[in-house]
Amino acid sequence: MDTIKTIESVLENMDSSIVYKTKKSIRLGLFLSLAGVIIFSLHSVQEWPANSIISPLLIITGSIMMVLGIVKTFYRKSYFACAQSKQKLEVYDLTFIVSEQNRLVRILETGKLAELRDVKKSISEALKLKIISTKDGKLCFSQLIAFEHPEYRHITEPKQHTREEAEILLSLK
Repeated sequence: MDTIKTIESVLENMDSSIVYKTKKSIRLGLFLSLAGVIIFSLHSVQEWPANSIISPLLIITGSIMMVLGIVKTFYRKSYFACAQSKQKLEVYDLTFIVSEQNRLVRILETGKLAELRDVKKSISEALKLKIISTKDGKLCFSQLIAFEHPEYRHITEPKQHTREEAEILLSLK
């Protein structure tokens, strides 16, 4: 069994004065629902000719907007944010060839992240360096993950980086 923690579990267990988990705003969902109600009321206010395409178009548009609004309101994506700057933590993936695994582990353990520029990149996602960071790099974590069919396996523990290290990692994306 894999005993290495994920970045997400580390972030969830951090103090809420550093990082917190939140959900996207419900404004879009409420706006779509309200627009659907307005379209339905527009349809019912006026009498439309029997051969008019506007009546079914309004019903379909109103229905779609209401359903999307309800879905967007109740099923919102959660994300992590920095408590001090209120910035969202973005997820970035750098992919590398599998034969570079030992070199990547050594680079991450020693903290010489400038050497990452020399590591051979890959198009496939066989070996990836997952980076979760704010845009300014104030809060940055990374973890090396390998794909072993049928799932991803975490190779290194999540590591928190300084702002200087974060700038190096973010320049590679």
